[in-house]
Amino acid sequence: MVRARGPARQRPAGKTVPAPRTGGPGRYHGGVERRRALETRPFRVKAPLVRFFCPLCGSERALARSHRLAPRHKAQVLFLTLLTTALLHPVAGWRGVLSVLVWWPAFELAVRALYRKDVPCPYCGFDAVWYRRDAGKARELVRRFWEGRPAPAPGGARSPAASPGPGA
Repeated sequence: MVRARGPARQRPAGKTVPAPRTGGPGRYHGGVERRRALETRPFRVKAPLVRFFCPLCGSERALARSHRLAPRHKAQVLFLTLLTTALLHPVAGWRGVLSVLVWWPAFELAVRALYRKDVPCPYCGFDAVWYRRDAGKARELVRRFWEGRPAPAPGGARSPAASPGPGA
């Protein structure tokens, strides 16, 4: 802890420090909406393994899956290997145990594919895995994400021309 030195840095007894100015109630200040640096969204993930903020849009994110095999997956691989060995035993004998060489990579691919599906930000399209590999490709994916979204109507509301009528 740093101690204040000299009489100029010490506060007189009984004086309180004024609270920092927040710019008024809510997110509005002078009629202009301010974007908060880190926003929370109403979407929640149950029992997340990782919580973080999107580096592009600042939205709160969470991942419920890991890219590694959990003990549950390893037990499933063992069960499928035993089942395959039992079914192939009359034909192949104990060589059916080698089916683990098929089941293990299949589970690895499935778990990693599910993890990769969760990584991109649903709000801005930023994908940290692609950014780490190739920033240009990540930039292209974000651009395509925003091109695929419908443009907002003037005035912030949906225009009647853009939405189909009741007979459509």
